[in-house]
Amino acid sequence: MDSTDNGVGPSEPAGIVLIGLPGSGKSSVGAALAQRLSLEFIDTDDVIEAHLQMKVSEIFAQLGEDRFRQLERETLEELVKSRRGQRLVLSVGGGLPVPDHNRLLLHQIGRLVYLKASLSELVNRLKSDQSRPLLNPGGRSRTATTDEPPDGERALHERLQSLLDRRSQAYEEADIIIETSGLTIPEVAARVEKALNTYSPNVK
Repeated sequence: MDSTDNGVGPSEPAGIVLIGLPGSGKSSVGAALAQRLSLEFIDTDDVIEAHLQMKVSEIFAQLGEDRFRQLERETLEELVKSRRGQRLVLSVGGGLPVPDHNRLLLHQIGRLVYLKASLSELVNRLKSDQSRPLLNPGGRSRTATTDEPPDGERALHERLQSLLDRRSQAYEEADIIIETSGLTIPEVAARVEKALNTYSPNVK
């Protein structure tokens, strides 16, 4: 089967939607996958930042999480209106798929692909990233100065576990689940493409 035709029929969603926790690689994999398939790539965080001319961390700090979630919902609703039926790769914020209403809209855009990784892998990827408002409250550094596991990394692990506890049920409802631990971005993109090409709605 041609990699640019994943067997999507006229009545099926045409897009590819990447979901997962912070650090799962949604944006990087999405860009790589879109390049592999010659499709447009859209990241909802990028759309929101461009619209408000503010970083996500600034939106959280100045407008609050509730306002950010409202912006996510509005952005998603607009994408459904303007892009439903189009071939594209969409990456969404980690919390966006949690509300039932949002998941229904995402399924109208495309097949949901959950990029899954172990918490230890996510901690390793995120320990130097200070831009995640839900993982780094107050902008405190997580850099270690001893050979012992730093308190910051333990706290990061706990925050990720808390997010996973609240979101895992929504994530696990994805059409396709890809384990990304230990893989490079190109390797994950290749696995997503292969999974899409062999996808059957009756087999998870």
